[in-house]
Amino acid sequence: MNNHKITKQLFMAAIVVLGVWSSVVVGQDLSLTELNLLGRDAFTAGKYETAASFFRLAVERAEAEKAPDATRVMLLSNLAEQLRLTRQYDESAKIFNTALRILRTSAGADKSYISTVLATQGRMYQEAGKYALAEVSLKEALRLTDRDLGRRHPQMAQVLSFLGVLYTVTNKNKEAESDFKKAIAIAEEQQSGVDAALAPILANLAVLYERESKWNSAEPLLARALRMADNSLGPEHPDTARILSDLGLAYYRRDNLIEAEKMFRRALEVRLKMFGPDDLLIGITSAALASVLTAQGKYDEARLLYTESLRIHVQKLGPKAPEVAAMLEQLARLLHKMKSDEEALGLEVRAKSIRAELAYTVNANRSR
Repeated sequence: MNNHKITKQLFMAAIVVLGVWSSVVVGQDLSLTELNLLGRDAFTAGKYETAASFFRLAVERAEAEKAPDATRVMLLSNLAEQLRLTRQYDESAKIFNTALRILRTSAGADKSYISTVLATQGRMYQEAGKYALAEVSLKEALRLTDRDLGRRHPQMAQVLSFLGVLYTVTNKNKEAESDFKKAIAIAEEQQSGVDAALAPILANLAVLYERESKWNSAEPLLARALRMADNSLGPEHPDTARILSDLGLAYYRRDNLIEAEKMFRRALEVRLKMFGPDDLLIGITSAALASVLTAQGKYDEARLLYTESLRIHVQKLGPKAPEVAAMLEQLARLLHKMKSDEEALGLEVRAKSIRAELAYTVNANRSR
């Protein structure tokens, strides 16, 4: 029986016997390879904190056993990427930097792997909103990938796509579209793993088109990306959830409300499993679904979703955040439709108060 089957059995046994996860108990007497596989299996099963626990244990074991640098870098990279997926960006950044330090200083390390770590580090920095750091990492990854692997290597498609996302969020649309199209051309040349490589790139280009209100161009790209992601990444992968949400928005903008509802419901289900009920992303996805339901006249469920979204926004951003004002206004509009005018007016007063206070703060800062 191979190691992967063994770890699958251990994984299931831990659920049955322990009821909850204990990486210390389960991790006893397991090899580094088995711990790493258990982490991957936990992630596949949607046990994201558990996955991080196994990856941490593997990293600690590798340090204690003085494992080869290549093994340590692999385990550190897995942990850093897991933390990125659960948006623990500060810790992820530290671990990526540790992996890069080992790669750059170790005589026995595979230097060609530096570009891979830099690329994923750059993606993490972009998601964390640290755009200058992201650009430094990604441009260096691009240069090293071109030098060490060649400009038609599959990794080049990934780095170009990450750069395209960075340029999208920093409003450099021409550069973003150019990088996405280059990445698509490279990914389509590959003999295997095309779907897994191509799906996120297509989705990223579609998001750019959405930002430019090119809905007719975005929708078919996202539909194709979703088919690929479902097949290659699985229906509960975080990248699949992102594509679902983006496709839901495209359907909504084109008044295909039935399909929009399906996409947002799927995205919400995956994200609830991944992040729990109090995450800001749950609030954002709930509000998007509520907008679709409102357009269909499904007011009662929309009200529940908007109310929950408002709770999360207040909890995560504070009661005076502009996003809270926007949520209050959206809920107020729905309440007017439901003839709950008095309650709606109360929310509108709260929203106006927040916006007035924000405007005063901005003007006060400008006058200094």
